[in-house]
Amino acid sequence: MAAKENPRLLTLLVAIFKRMMSMLFPLGIRVTEEQVNHLKQVIRDNPDKPLILLPTHKSHMDYLTVHYVCYQHGLPVPFVVAGDNLNIPFFGHILRMCGAFFIRRSFGGDVLYKAVFQEYVKQLLIAGQSMECFIEGGRSRNGKLLPPKIGFLQCVVNNVIEGHIDDALVVPMSLAYDRLLEANSYVAEMQGGKKQTERLVTTLQAGYNLVTSGLRKLVCYGQVYVSIAEPISIRKYYDTRTMEQLRSRSSETLKGVSQADQAPEEVTGSQGPEEVTGSQGPEEVPRRIMRTNSYDREIHEIVEETEASRKNQISLALSLGYSSLYESNVVSKILPTTLVGTILLLHKERGLRMKELVERVRWLQQQVVQRGGQVTDDSISNLNKSVATVVDRIMSSRGHSKTLVKRHKELLITGVFMPEERMELSMFRNQLLHIFVLEGLIACGFHQVMWLRRDEVNQVGVKRGQLMESCAYLSTLLKLEFIFKPSEVRDISSIKANFERGLRGMISNGVLTEGEEGRLTLLAKPSSPVKGQFVPPDLFEFLCSLFCPFVDSYWLAALSLFKLFPATIVTEDAMVAHAQLLGEKLYFDGQLDNYEAISKETVKNAFLVFVDMKVITRVRITGDKSKSLQLSQDWRSEEELKAFIAKIHSYRSQLGASAAATKTQDGLPPLLNLTELS
Repeated sequence: MAAKENPRLLTLLVAIFKRMMSMLFPLGIRVTEEQVNHLKQVIRDNPDKPLILLPTHKSHMDYLTVHYVCYQHGLPVPFVVAGDNLNIPFFGHILRMCGAFFIRRSFGGDVLYKAVFQEYVKQLLIAGQSMECFIEGGRSRNGKLLPPKIGFLQCVVNNVIEGHIDDALVVPMSLAYDRLLEANSYVAEMQGGKKQTERLVTTLQAGYNLVTSGLRKLVCYGQVYVSIAEPISIRKYYDTRTMEQLRSRSSETLKGVSQADQAPEEVTGSQGPEEVTGSQGPEEVPRRIMRTNSYDREIHEIVEETEASRKNQISLALSLGYSSLYESNVVSKILPTTLVGTILLLHKERGLRMKELVERVRWLQQQVVQRGGQVTDDSISNLNKSVATVVDRIMSSRGHSKTLVKRHKELLITGVFMPEERMELSMFRNQLLHIFVLEGLIACGFHQVMWLRRDEVNQVGVKRGQLMESCAYLSTLLKLEFIFKPSEVRDISSIKANFERGLRGMISNGVLTEGEEGRLTLLAKPSSPVKGQFVPPDLFEFLCSLFCPFVDSYWLAALSLFKLFPATIVTEDAMVAHAQLLGEKLYFDGQLDNYEAISKETVKNAFLVFVDMKVITRVRITGDKSKSLQLSQDWRSEEELKAFIAKIHSYRSQLGASAAATKTQDGLPPLLNLTELS
């Protein structure tokens, strides 16, 4: 398990890596100097506190990139928590000498292995060794962040709380790539393919192909941008969270006392102490029983206290994990490729001119900056050049197996109608969803209320309460898809707070207006522009288009529930595959516009949410290790399933959709019968 760092080898590999990256990423590995200098100052101010680097994880290049940035900028080079899938012959040995220590994906109840791991991490922390862990647990295939896996972080938190070290500093980091080396394999996996196991032969072959392509300058993957967020003190985070919990409990206690004071006294004389007879007094109870009861009570209190402490540590680590991911999103750079890819994905026509593409990218960039997003300096100073570089070098066919855009005379032809190309373009869009998530959920919620109450809404608008209810349901449905800022109170109040923030943004950005009695209406579109003048996209339609594919994924998963009807047991993998095949059929039949809705990870999330909603339940079959699903008892009704499907369908944006995609009745595709759905 232990790492065996070799400084000389690290120096050699940094030089090799620098040369290799200059060929594959000719636009460079970039980092904001102010962020690096600030981190150095924090280290100087806290010399005894080890750093816990938590980068986002999009590529196998992340390991090397973070090491390279730390080495080049004089930051402590960390030990890396790596999955044992990378411990392959030769390369595993090299990674270990660069500071990697390999652990199993799951400890599987192995108490000894867990104890060894915890003790090793403890000794590294006591020694002040900086460490790096990819908090998402694995590489994100679709471009957006994954929920945190907190095993390692919980171990660090425990060492701080239990006093083995005074404190540790969590450093959230974001890595952004113009184009990923693994894009082709990611697309295949999102379409349902299995992950290829890392092997020596395939690794050597892939490395050889990349190096030769780089040497011949046949490929350009653009740039890598590393962003560093404000370090988080675990001790301060723990103290702040503890105070919030105490305030919350105090307010609940005061509320309970207030209610008790108002309640009438109903205690009768028979309940008073004077009614206790001598036979019931403590002097009559045998001492052995008293000692036993006291001992059992003490043991019970110790067990309860230990369990409460364990749950508190898990809760703290989970909250800290989400906070780290949220801060990574805040500082992440939105690269020009992300902007161009998003515009191309949402463009409904077969082509557009370069001038129009630049204007649309400029509009999107303004929307990102307006909401506090970070963009690169060169995209601001010379957007025309940045867009041309993306089109002609990064997204072109040169050196890449898929062409995302190509020139045809004066037009740019997109690959948006080709399944694989559209899937890869969706990876760019997913990298900026966090900028628009609050407004996007409100836009989809507003659309749903309009759809359900279309005869009424056009006259009197949408009530705040109606919109809040709609958004709360959608937020719960898509809770595994997006990273929100953690709050101590995880109930309707946190959803309401996010709703109010998003609604203020919608109003200030001129999408919605609030009239009498708090009714909300869409602002009228501007009149016809002057001929030749650029017409910016409709912001409401743009927001709906960003998030509709995720609703489509959950709609597909809901449709596939008929395979479980009425009480059939099916493995989770088979259900995901069934939903994807159904999505493929609907897409090529013209009843589904967003091919990326069949993305494997999103469909899997949908079934997890359905389990949480108690629509389906997990079933354990003796002798079978695979996870199986079954409809819950209360949902074994065709009417209930249809109503569930119809509710999800009501959030699907019909704006700009194809004719076939809009002709659904009650959420059921008209060209399919229930037999085909099952």
